[in-house]
Amino acid sequence: RLMLISIILMLLSMLVLLFAVTSIWALSFIALLWGAALMLLIISMQAKVIMVDVTAQDMLMSMFSGIINLGIGAGALFGGYAVTHIS
Repeated sequence: RLMLISIILMLLSMLVLLFAVTSIWALSFIALLWGAALMLLIISMQAKVIMVDVTAQDMLMSMFSGIINLGIGAGALFGGYAVTHIS
């Protein structure tokens, strides 16, 4: 349920972001809302991962952390490539 709420909040903030670029205050508020929704999504995903196997929480959380960091690194890599070669 929290995952669905956070996904809806992220979707709404991304849609509103198109119209918020004219005001720094609106842009800041939308970015804050998007960040809070993303944090809520990650926390709810962590709770689901922990419930998979209570005895292996350390291993599951380290795998989850590694996957999140891999996603951040891949996003930075492809974003850097896009900025360098596309724009």
